[in-house]
Amino acid sequence: MTEYDWLKPGQSVLEEEIIETPFISYYEKPVRLKSSVAKALLSAQELMPDVSVSIVDNYIPVEQKIERRKEWIAGGRKGPYQAGRKSFHSQGQAIDLNQEDPKMRDPKVWEALKKAGFSQHPDEWWHWSIGEFIEKNLGGSVTQPLYSDRRYLI
Repeated sequence: MTEYDWLKPGQSVLEEEIIETPFISYYEKPVRLKSSVAKALLSAQELMPDVSVSIVDNYIPVEQKIERRKEWIAGGRKGPYQAGRKSFHSQGQAIDLNQEDPKMRDPKVWEALKKAGFSQHPDEWWHWSIGEFIEKNLGGSVTQPLYSDRRYLI
């Protein structure tokens, strides 16, 4: 399997450096993203100066995502789906909004993210990314593969 042969048609991995952004995560660590994704997040923030984007997850190293997937499988696949190496968090192209912050459910926040180029996960309102979701993505997003398709298993 090549590095990105798991991508579905229309999905893309940006060949850019992961950088620290001016945003601080819920865990009080700098939010890290690909440079153009960071610029898009800054653009979204500028569209809503009265609300600060509250982020929980952002870039997560692939080794960490693979470990989370192994734990998820070992635990009987309970809890949120874990994508392993195919996560756009591992690509530095995804963020998870803080589910405990009611402001993050505001349609103005979602509209600002969309205008800045982010796409929302169809089943997880808090998950936003660039390059991951496309209209009419048959079979669901890459983070919810069909288990019969061996290309999507680690």
